[in-house]
This record gives sequence, C-alpha cells and structure tokens, in this order.
Amino acid sequence: MDECKLGSAFEAFDRALELDPHLADARFMRAQLLENRDVAAAVVEYDALIEGDPESVEPRLRRALQRRLLGDSIGALADYQMIERLCRSASVDPQLRRNLARDRAALFEEMGFLHGANAEYESLVQQTGSARSQLRQAEDRINLVRNASRLHWKAGRFENAAQGFSALVSEAARSGGRIDPQHILWRHLALARVDPQRAAAKLATACPAPAHNFALRVSRTGTSPAWEPMGPPCPTAKWPEPVLELFCGRLEPDAYLAMAAPALEISDRWCPPAASARLSSSELRPPAQHLWRAEVEFYLAQWFLLRGAAGAAQWHLGSAAADSRARTFECYAAGAELARLATA
Repeated sequence: MDECKLGSAFEAFDRALELDPHLADARFMRAQLLENRDVAAAVVEYDALIEGDPESVEPRLRRALQRRLLGDSIGALADYQMIERLCRSASVDPQLRRNLARDRAALFEEMGFLHGANAEYESLVQQTGSARSQLRQAEDRINLVRNASRLHWKAGRFENAAQGFSALVSEAARSGGRIDPQHILWRHLALARVDPQRAAAKLATACPAPAHNFALRVSRTGTSPAWEPMGPPCPTAKWPEPVLELFCGRLEPDAYLAMAAPALEISDRWCPPAASARLSSSELRPPAQHLWRAEVEFYLAQWFLLRGAAGAAQWHLGSAAADSRARTFECYAAGAELARLATA
C-alpha cells in the first residue's frame, strides 16, 4: 500500500474510532496498518485491544510478533503463554494453534532454548496433515523437519540431524522433485561429524558436476548476489552451490572468499536501525536479498573444522558469531560451535 492510500486508510479508521472508541475491528485493522509505519505504536494499539478484551487471541499473536521485532523476547513469551492458556479453554482454529507453535518455536530458537524449539517443531511435524492442500502439507513438513534437524545439529545431536536431512534428500529423490542444495549441504555437515567417509561418498554422489569457475552476477534488483558458472552451458548457480563446490574440493578457500567479497560488500552496508526510532516492521527486518557475512564465514569455518584446522575455524566462527545483524541461523550456530570448541 502506497503512502497516499495508507494515509487515507488511517483517516477512515480514525473517524470510525472517534464515533465509537470501542470498535475493535477498526482498531485491529489500524494496528495492522501501523506495523508498516511504526511497530512501537502498533504494540500500543494491541495493548488497548487486549485491555478491552483480555481473552482475544489474534491481537496477542500480532503483539507477540511485534514485540519480537522490538527485541522484547520476554514480553513475546508472556503473550504466547497466555495464548496457550486461552486455546485450552476455547474453541480455536487449528491453523491458529499451528501458527502459535511455529512462532513460539522461532522465539525459543532466538532465545537459545533449543530443547523447547525442537519440541515445538517435532510436534508440528506430527500435526502436518490437516485439511490443507497436499502441496502445502508437503512444504510445511519440509520446513519443519529442516528446522528441527538444524536445531539437532546446533545442540550437537549430529546423528539426529543427519537422519532428518537424509530423509528430506531421499523424499525429494523418490518424488522426482528438485533436491534442495541446502539439504545436501546440511546432511554433509551433520554426517561428517559421525561418519566422515560416508559423508564424503554421499556428497560426491550428490554433486558429481565437473570442476568449473564461478563468476559473480547480480540479480535484477541489484542486491541479490549469486554465482554463475562460466562458459557454455551456463546454468545459474545460486547460494549455497558455491559452498558445495568448496566442500567437494572444486573451490579453494581463497577463491571462495575472493568470490564472496562483492557480496559481502553489499551485505556490510546494512546496519540495524536504532530501536528507539519510529520504524516499520520491514525496516526492523534486514533486507532478505542480502547474503550475510555470517553465512560465508560459518561455512568456511566448517570446511576448516572438518579438516582439523581448529585455529582457522575458530577465527571464522568468531566472525560469523559477531554478525548478528540478520539473526541468521548460521550466526547462532557459530556461537554453539565456539562453545563446543571451548569445552573440547
């Protein structure tokens, strides 16, 4: 919605609320619009809605999400706990229950409560299969299994993580669909910690392409870096294909970093805005198109770690863990890896 239409919508809702301050639907829609202009103000609107109807669920769910964006994890957790109690005593749409579990799992992961996040994801995997379309069910299950498996890896349960990613790769192969390269990559990272020879064999089978050089290209938006093999035929190779090339031995660390340098330059330009400013939800989230330093550094650290070069791995893990701007999984996983190295 452009600024002109947004302003007209606010005027309409303001007039409606002047006539009837207790018009909950108008206040709720106004709060949703505020998310695109001022998250802190949206929270205030949701506060008023909840005060007027303490048993309302939707405003609490929206407020929890805005609180997370503002960094108020404890406030968001309190909202989720109250919603859980309300769901037990009322007839609630099953989809809302799933949204609650998904959001709470993400919050637990952000807070470092891996056991709680894993429990939520595992429960959601079991629940997948309601009245939704078959395609949507499959997409849900893939996302949930991936999230649970990466948390297993982060907690050091490498066997569990390897099983989860192996299942995703096998299911895609059986269905004749495209195998997600992220699943191949994470299967390798997990399996390499429990059975390095088997991990190497599976990676060689999954990525049998001949050696080739990569050239950086930029997407139409000018912000989304990707890599393209040089010479005909020239299929597009997007992230994380260069990481797979690194682990396959077809790309050296120096070449990998040099190739990533233009992408890192794009990434490093973005800085988180001051939390006290008047910000929309989109401004509080980092641009999704960027390739973040944490990802580049984390995977290079894994390459060194799997080759026994703990010192080099530690340096790159430190760089990845320090780049918390995008709140990527790789950033937090780097922190968990550093903790494991400290106690080894």
